[in-house]
Amino acid sequence: MERRRMRPFKNMLARGDPDYYKQISKCIKNGNKEMFTSLLTELNTNGQSEKLATYDEGEGETLLHVAVKYQDDNYFVEYLINECPLLLKKAREMSSDFHGQTPLHVAITKGNLGAVSLMIEKSGPVKTDLLHTCATGKRFVNTVMMGELPLTVAALKGNFEIVDILIENEADLSRQNHHGDTVFHSLIKYAAIYPEKITPVLNMMSKLNHLIEGLSNDRETADDPDRDVDDPNCFTYTYHFSYIWFLQNHECLTPLQLAAKHGLSDIFEYILNIKDVYCILSTHDGLFDVKQYDISEIDTVCNHKTYHNQKALTTRPSVKISPDRLEGVGKKNVTESDDCLPFYQTCKPPKPESVLEMMYSSQYSSRAAFRIIELPAVKNIVKTKWKHYKTVFGSG
Repeated sequence: MERRRMRPFKNMLARGDPDYYKQISKCIKNGNKEMFTSLLTELNTNGQSEKLATYDEGEGETLLHVAVKYQDDNYFVEYLINECPLLLKKAREMSSDFHGQTPLHVAITKGNLGAVSLMIEKSGPVKTDLLHTCATGKRFVNTVMMGELPLTVAALKGNFEIVDILIENEADLSRQNHHGDTVFHSLIKYAAIYPEKITPVLNMMSKLNHLIEGLSNDRETADDPDRDVDDPNCFTYTYHFSYIWFLQNHECLTPLQLAAKHGLSDIFEYILNIKDVYCILSTHDGLFDVKQYDISEIDTVCNHKTYHNQKALTTRPSVKISPDRLEGVGKKNVTESDDCLPFYQTCKPPKPESVLEMMYSSQYSSRAAFRIIELPAVKNIVKTKWKHYKTVFGSG
């Protein structure tokens, strides 16, 4: 009976008929495990399993995309990966609407924890590429796929378990998408589009920052596991992954500045008060905390003041050293009138707006500006500026 049923399909396979693969797709959609297994076994027997990667359901959708999309039972997913591992790294490259979408992206958006774990486990040498493939299709705008990267998609979905799995398998928290956005930039943009998602976004940011702190501690321990922390002569350091909070996107904005730009005062306040990022605990007397804040992104005037203070403290050598006595120093002085200016002089990056400059824009929400100005760190800056400049405006 089995042989009789399979006879027409064997003939299709012998002729190279593409309908053979359509039958496999049909079995997946209908959940027909028995027929699905028979068809793939026949392929394997004929040494043609790799041809599974050539089938296109439409707009670059592979059989593995179909399996993840239509079935929560991972039987089909695991069988396909085992028969044709090439399917794992097949993204929808030929579709402008779904460009770059891998089966892993689909599994994440569906919240299929088992499929995500299975794909990562079976990915082997392509794991790094799989975890950092960007999906840039036009249909993904203003959806959880807008972050492009698998980790960011999981974060926008608010799925803590999948985020943990991706991080455990070395998904890079500092990786940026085609807009230069990290996972934090994407979370902020998502909250700006869907204000009702601000609380879940804050929860995910807290989760990710906790992971960053854990990565920093793990790096310190791994670098010297045998050191004696009680030995006063023991040199220790901590590699801080907190630099991720200071990465700029293609608009030259950090997550803090982006939150201010969109008037997301709750997120702005959260980021500003993250310990050892923008907020440093100075002293603590058992009752009150004295905190210091990095305000360089809030008010650019402080940057100019710091620069001039450092310049005044810099001591110049009393003995002039001739350039021709130094290795690697050109003997000809380059001036602005020369045609061959150094690259760093001719291609300066755009200067980002400070948070205070953003708030004085005519398009800025007055309610958001008021809430941000009421934050203690920002309020003190405004008070100090008014104290020093009020005479210019004719106030007594």
